Amino acid sequence: MVKPAMKKVITGYLRTIHGLSQRKAALLVKTTPNVLRYESKHRDCEPVRAQLKELAQQRPPEPFQKGPFLEHLRCPRPGPRADA
Repeated sequence: MVKPAMKKVITGYLRTIHGLSQRKAALLVKTTPNVLRYESKHRDCEPVRAQLKELAQQRPPEPFQKGPFLEHLRCPRPGPRADA
């Protein structure tokens, strides 16, 4: 399977070398012109990542502690069991 980025390269080749229109080149590589025109909106996240790493180092992870709210899961109920 050919990824959209490679299809974009192939259609560019077809358009420059063979003089095809964008629509016809897209049909040859079995994609749509919209896929060829798509531009990623990838943002630079490095400042945010650096800040998150700094905050993570300030507060090391605390060990998980079971609270009294889970006590009913560990102790069986008094009285006869329903499945016995």
